[in-house]
Amino acid sequence: MSNKSLLLKSLIALMLFGLFACSDSEEIKVGVILPQEGSLQGYGFQVQSGLEMAEEHINQLYEAGKNMSDEEFEKEYGFPKVKRKVTLIKGHHESSNYEDVQMAIDSFKALNKEGVSVIIGPASSAGVLALTKMANEERVPIISPSATSPEINREGGDYIFRVYPSDTLEAQKLSYVLFSECFSHKLLVVRSRDSYGEGISLEILRFARRQSDQIPNFVVKFDPNPSEEEVVGVVDKIVEEKPVAIFLGAYADSMIPIIKEIKKRPELERLYIWCASSFLPDQMIEGVGADNLENVMFTMYPWDTDSDDEQIVAFTREFEEKFGTKPNIFAACGYDALKVVSLALNDTNLDLKDMVKMALNKVHYENGLLDETDFDKRGDVTRIPYVYKIVEGEVVPLSQEDMSAIKTDVLTRIDDDEEPAEETPAEEGK
Repeated sequence: MSNKSLLLKSLIALMLFGLFACSDSEEIKVGVILPQEGSLQGYGFQVQSGLEMAEEHINQLYEAGKNMSDEEFEKEYGFPKVKRKVTLIKGHHESSNYEDVQMAIDSFKALNKEGVSVIIGPASSAGVLALTKMANEERVPIISPSATSPEINREGGDYIFRVYPSDTLEAQKLSYVLFSECFSHKLLVVRSRDSYGEGISLEILRFARRQSDQIPNFVVKFDPNPSEEEVVGVVDKIVEEKPVAIFLGAYADSMIPIIKEIKKRPELERLYIWCASSFLPDQMIEGVGADNLENVMFTMYPWDTDSDDEQIVAFTREFEEKFGTKPNIFAACGYDALKVVSLALNDTNLDLKDMVKMALNKVHYENGLLDETDFDKRGDVTRIPYVYKIVEGEVVPLSQEDMSAIKTDVLTRIDDDEEPAEETPAEEGK
């Protein structure tokens, strides 16, 4: 064998060893970029709390496995041995203004210098979109626990992942319920002027215009932090258009003044309001009042803290003990996101950034709080949304009977609005 051939084979062997060998590090550094104040604080608190619980649980398992073989650990716990601890490293934080992305950019740069393998966050779609270019250039995967804009699919690239589904799934579900089940063809779209409001509303319109020819060719827009005067103007426009239903695309804090003003107007008493999963039930009940949420429907992914599922029961109990409140779905997203990272990078060479990304692409996490988690080729998860309403302060599924009642009401109004044909006077006899 020639010296050149021997050298070439040696180089290939070294490259393969580098690809598949686990690095020496026993620690996975995970950066965190989340809002800690302002209108998105609720998202940030829940996700951060879920992350902290997952960090504690993963590291307990890591310590427990130090003196156990892989086989002994798996026999004891029922899943592969945890070979690395995780360390959460907080960035500066995400801005309280979800369109102000500079804090997220600064946090990314700082965390990248810290040598994190993955970043969990930002919470907002605008924040994720602002980091896509840097994430792909620096080859640092980002896993958002709550960003939903479909634009992330188009602009995200190979290093952007989400554990909360795209708005497309919610828009598809809502459109089916609105038009096929509830016959609410006269729909007006009302949205906030931000990335989230634009993204979800465009998806709703994309599906709606295939099913209804009564959708206006304009959208009513408002500032995410609207003045009282602007709120009155938005609701005046709804009154003028006389829709049977509106889709309200905004974050919960932006919805509150709009819904409160709608409920003041007697001419809108029978208006149906449809929202996506940015409708946070606890926040909306506190901000608007349960009695004022009649005829308000919203999509949500299944999450029930009163479930009899043993894992959810234990998680909820511990969460309440630690943080003094119940966990919502975003706490579960944060928890599952870190568990996914731990599983994916358990045996991965952390020194090779492309291998970190490939490990996330291939991961399949079966026993999460939100059931199974794996990523499609766009870095998205797929879950099925359901439609809910508020009854006496409680979240309940929208039933087939509810949808039939809405359809009957809408059809009755259509009949009432139709002017009776003018009778032609009988011709007098000659």
